[in-house]
Amino acid sequence: DSATNILQLFDTLRGRCKSGDLHLCPDKYVYGIVIDTLAQSGNSLEAERVFEEMIEQWRKGSSKVKPDAHVFHKVLEACSSRDHGGSVEKCEEYILLMKEIGLRESVLAYGYLIDALSRSKDPNRVSRATALLDEIMRHANDGRTHLPHPKDYRKFLQIIARSCIPQRNAQAEVLLKSSPRRSVPKELLPPI
Repeated sequence: DSATNILQLFDTLRGRCKSGDLHLCPDKYVYGIVIDTLAQSGNSLEAERVFEEMIEQWRKGSSKVKPDAHVFHKVLEACSSRDHGGSVEKCEEYILLMKEIGLRESVLAYGYLIDALSRSKDPNRVSRATALLDEIMRHANDGRTHLPHPKDYRKFLQIIARSCIPQRNAQAEVLLKSSPRRSVPKELLPPI
């Protein structure tokens, strides 16, 4: 399977790096591919473990493994769907880490937190998710939150469409149906 193959290749690269082949040391792109593959194959805990290793390497001074927004989005996606129950705490932790690293808030990152909340058993999940979505929209409108590429905005709308937030999920469905293409036109940005 693809997750097993990518982990074997990743282990080989790390081994060669430790043996002195420094040009084979994994960088943020390699880590990102591994995390994405693991997340897509449903191996979210392993994706998180690899991400934690990446962060450890970055904290030790390896600037070439500093994660970018894309890597954060992939690990947040893995966390939000973990065992279909979502890990709200991990998503919150990784969003704080995004800020610590110096990355701007992103609509999609908070979308994954809403997804985790929607899947959680938290009795306050609807009010928490609603408050978070309202905050995201305020931040998007005043420029504090980075607006996503139209393709990522479509992903955000898909998250909201399946969320626990009444009325907002119906609004997101309408927007998705009005734009059957893979991305949402700029005139529909932002949001719901």
